[in-house]
Amino acid sequence: MKKLIIAALLSAISGGCMASSLKLPSASELSGVWQLRGGEQQCEVVLHNTPLVDNTWRLEGDAPCLNALLSDVPAGWRPTPDGITLTKEQGQSVAFFSKEKEGYTLILPDGSARTLHKQP
Repeated sequence: MKKLIIAALLSAISGGCMASSLKLPSASELSGVWQLRGGEQQCEVVLHNTPLVDNTWRLEGDAPCLNALLSDVPAGWRPTPDGITLTKEQGQSVAFFSKEKEGYTLILPDGSARTLHKQP
């Protein structure tokens, strides 16, 4: 019983530490000009801190370019603790980019990658 209690405490402590290490960035931290790349194609994307719907902000970019790189043209975005989700106007997900050491990455079903990097 003692081992079970110790194991439960260790699990709770490590889970709490893990959850607290992921910070939800604010829209103002991530807003600005970004570059979306996939193969030879690249698009400029502007993440605004103007709200569209709850927890979703306006995204601006060249629609034909975005459509060539993503399954749908996003109109918004929202931060998550482990990445950035590009969304439709009403908040439905278009693509999730996971946070990497440098920038954010989306892996498509065919194995190809899309990257999102904030411009200086």
